[in-house]
Amino acid sequence: MWGLRWWRGLSQVERFDLYTRWSFYALLALGPMTMALSFAPLQPIRPALVAIIGASVVQAILGVAVVRTMLGRRRTPGPIPRRHYVALTAVTLVGLALTWRELPHDAPNARLATVFLVVTFVGLLSLAVRFRDAVLAMVAALGMLVALELGGLGATPTETSRVLVNAGITAFAGVLAIGAYRAGVWMFDVVWELDRARGLEARLAVAEERLRFARDLHDVVGRGLAVVSLKSDLAARLAQRGRPEAADEMLEVRRVAQDLLAEVREVVRGYRRTDLGAELAGARSVLASAGIQCRIIGSSDAIGEQAQATLGWVVREATTNVLRHSQATTCTIALQLHKDSIELSMENDGAQGSGVVALGHGLIGLTERMAAAGGTLTAERLPGARFRVVARLPLAAAAGDQASAAATVSPADDGNGHTGRGGADSRGDRGAEDGRLADGDRAEAMVP
Repeated sequence: MWGLRWWRGLSQVERFDLYTRWSFYALLALGPMTMALSFAPLQPIRPALVAIIGASVVQAILGVAVVRTMLGRRRTPGPIPRRHYVALTAVTLVGLALTWRELPHDAPNARLATVFLVVTFVGLLSLAVRFRDAVLAMVAALGMLVALELGGLGATPTETSRVLVNAGITAFAGVLAIGAYRAGVWMFDVVWELDRARGLEARLAVAEERLRFARDLHDVVGRGLAVVSLKSDLAARLAQRGRPEAADEMLEVRRVAQDLLAEVREVVRGYRRTDLGAELAGARSVLASAGIQCRIIGSSDAIGEQAQATLGWVVREATTNVLRHSQATTCTIALQLHKDSIELSMENDGAQGSGVVALGHGLIGLTERMAAAGGTLTAERLPGARFRVVARLPLAAAAGDQASAAATVSPADDGNGHTGRGGADSRGDRGAEDGRLADGDRAEAMVP
């Protein structure tokens, strides 16, 4: 049970890391185990046979050290562990020498031991050198072994053909081993590179939003402060000359400052505003970047602004919980309009833990926010390691919000609660963007 909780607590990248490492370890353990099973029928068991198996075990242990070091070097570049490869070469030569000394050259056991010793060595060597170099090293080793074997047996046609066939089988197995090791390392690099790219994408998104906000503030505050500076300088010069127009200029400075303050508040309000359509599109994008298939059902077009803001906070917090507290692969967000309420449900798989749901600070804050709006929020575990959050908002409250929002729009407004040229300018880009996001949410969407 503890192991299952520990496994669920790992990220997808960490799981793949462990899978790759233990796949290599399993390949390394295959040689000693196969040799032990092959030598078991040989009675009596001579010390030399035990020494051959011991050499294979030591080779596997050194291989584990090589794999751990080389995979670590893939993430943090560093020097190749030469002492590991020197020891690995020495152990491999000792194992081959013991095999050729104690077993007949044409015995299946000797062939098996030779294959595993050579294949394991070239597979581990391929982690440090290029594919071509590893193949050349294997060909050189096999060429030396073939020359020694033919020299000891005599170059008869039968013996020569048998030796060449066995060398071909060993070479084929070695190429497969080299390919398996290098393919594992290649996938290891790709997964970690994708993980780094996702982190970089998130940081770039934050930087882009900061630049947008800084640009809006510069456009609004810069122009306003320039006007205030000019008007103040003019008022000071007029006051020095005793001109009565100085008072009028200072009143103009006050008016510009008040307009500037209103425009800054409008920019900040637009930056902090929570829109349900934008939050749904953002949740779909974020979950997709994390490898989670997200399905959105329903439309937010007929929901009032205040209700959208409240439900938008639910989508934002629930998405954060999916990313932080689950190992989800699928997530479904459904928005339904009932006769007397609006219901937003968000369900995902890969939920961790069991038993009663312990509400964290985020869900507690959402519950209080929904209660203040007259709604309710429930969170529950479902069979199959699934988790669901359901937010219900009375339709009367949503309609009241929409009516009150419409009542507050003055004739000078642009229809979105923005007054004045500054507010429209600072929010024009965001309004167009929100429109595009809402269009994308009108139909049921599936992210691959």
